[in-house]
Formats: sequence, C-alpha cells, structure tokens
Amino acid sequence: MQDDTTGQVNNGDGVVFPADDKGPYFYLRLPNSLQSDYNREYIIADPAQSIGVKYDIILVACVPNADSGILLENMITTIGQYNEETLRISRMLLNPDDVLLQELKKIKKENIQAALQKLPENCGLCSVHFSFTIPFVFQPLKCIQSPCLNC
Repeated sequence: MQDDTTGQVNNGDGVVFPADDKGPYFYLRLPNSLQSDYNREYIIADPAQSIGVKYDIILVACVPNADSGILLENMITTIGQYNEETLRISRMLLNPDDVLLQELKKIKKENIQAALQKLPENCGLCSVHFSFTIPFVFQPLKCIQSPCLNC
C-alpha cells in the first residue's frame, strides 16, 4: 500500500519504494478505490444480476544495470499474456525520472529532488498502468454473508 502522506510503498514488512537496497524488484500498486464496469463482456447473465469490478493497477520495475526499454517490453509482454479479455494496458512510463516523479508525487519537493539526483544513470526504472476487470455476480439476499469478524 502507498502511504498518502509520505508516498512510500510498503509491503507489510517494510518500505519497498523508494529503496535502493533491494536489488532488482517489482511491485504492484493497487488503487484505494474500485470502479464498476457495465460493459456487456463482464455481465454474466441479466444486467441487473452482475457487474464488472475494475481495478486500476500500476506495475513498477526497478532493476540496476538494466535497459529500461527492454525491461518495459518484457513487462508489457508478460502482462499481455495473462488474459487479454479482462486486462487492458492503458499507459507506460519509460523515463526513469518520470516514474520516480509518479511514485513520489506525495512527498516533499526537496525529497523528490534528492531522489532524482541519487537515481543511478544505468538503473532500469519503468512502469505499466493497466486495468483488470473481473465479473461480480450479485448473490441472492438469503445468501449474503455476515461481515462481522467476531459474531
């Protein structure tokens, strides 16, 4: 998850971005909110009975001594092989400075400038923005589960 105040991405065990001690790494940044999608391809039966749930996801890769262009090509190819019907690539960032600005946009400007200055010239840093939509079928009211954890 990305912290809204610091811009840092944390995987539960610690900060994964920005971090220059990880070696090659990748992470997926998931949205804080989901969208509904009423396109016919995601509706299982009657439109009143199902919708598509759309996740906008960003895959970020940071690989020392790597060519960002080849790294980006590999990421696009890998994502594209997953499921072409429910996955749509929407945007790609190839310039490492642009990726860094995207990922650190919520932190102080002077810290962003320091990160840009410390970014190694030969670091492969790129990102792919894509959406992934899954069908969600409404359950009959008699089948709704209790959300209580300690009921």
